[in-house]
Amino acid sequence: MKFSIVSKMVIVMALVSSCQSQTASFDLYQLKFDEKIDDIVIQNKLKMSDGISEAKTLFGYDRFETKKEGLLQFAGLALIGENTEQKNKLILHYNEENHILAMYEVLLYTEKEVQGLSSVLEQKIGKPDHESENTDGLEMKVWKDEKTKIYYFLMSYDDKNKQRKTEFTAIDMKQDKAKDWISFRSFHYFL
Repeated sequence: MKFSIVSKMVIVMALVSSCQSQTASFDLYQLKFDEKIDDIVIQNKLKMSDGISEAKTLFGYDRFETKKEGLLQFAGLALIGENTEQKNKLILHYNEENHILAMYEVLLYTEKEVQGLSSVLEQKIGKPDHESENTDGLEMKVWKDEKTKIYYFLMSYDDKNKQRKTEFTAIDMKQDKAKDWISFRSFHYFL
């Protein structure tokens, strides 16, 4: 009788453990841009007040900013890191009326994560559709995922403090205001 109770407990514990390990972790590459910011925040055990930005976009979007490690993931690559002054962070832009995700940016201050991100994008999508560097040291790479209609922009430059900064931006081209985002960010020069 004791064996059967112990056996049942072991089976129940194994099932609970199995269910917990099947919980999907957050990954920016898996986003379909139909997610609500509220759901992303709740699933990652945050509150909206943890990352609301004072800055708003010109297109009627709010921003949620975070440095939480669990959200700084792209196709299994951890994008966490920091230099002497800055820590990598994620900015999710979402529609203020329906709270649907419109685009995201990851601000990267660590070269290891930038190189890793570039490699992952090449593995997942292929060679960049555009790659350039100007005389001021601005480097730009653009990947167009034609299956998902998501465009990825990787722009590196020296900021005002002479720190190397990379802005990784993903825009869903199916969004109504995608072309506005592209123009606002001056990405249309690289398409």
